[in-house]
Amino acid sequence: GPHSISVSVSGTKNPASAFNWVTLDAFVAGAGLPSGSAFEDNSAFVTYTGTWPTWSNAGNSGGTAHYSANTGSTATFNFSGQYVGVVYEKDFNGGIATIKVDGVVVDQLDTYAATAAFQQQKFYAVAAGPHSISVSVSGNRNPASTSNWVTLDAFVAETSP
Repeated sequence: GPHSISVSVSGTKNPASAFNWVTLDAFVAGAGLPSGSAFEDNSAFVTYTGTWPTWSNAGNSGGTAHYSANTGSTATFNFSGQYVGVVYEKDFNGGIATIKVDGVVVDQLDTYAATAAFQQQKFYAVAAGPHSISVSVSGNRNPASTSNWVTLDAFVAETSP
């Protein structure tokens, strides 16, 4: 959403400094390429193809998540940074999600667990700059899983780990 930032001269200085000047060169906004915080499953920065219903649960970050068991259904997040994380749920019906960064498969993320575990996180390092990450339902699952559901809770974009 909209935000404001201000820079004020405090009037104090480092003892080694001769003055208390503050020189401001610029403010940098993401220009649509977010970094530095979590972006929930319903963020305008996350786009979906295929079927991804919304699931409300107090265990989810922000109270909601999107889920799908339809092979090829994909959630995509465009960001700028050096690290990006996927926040997801592990469950008895969890499937394997294909994770791509800039169109290249970087992981086959197993979302199976015998008991539900909310807000699990997996981070990926990338070169500094703008990127795209996608989470897709692979249609595969851990042999112990009862299905191939993928539950996406949020994305996290960071400039440092």
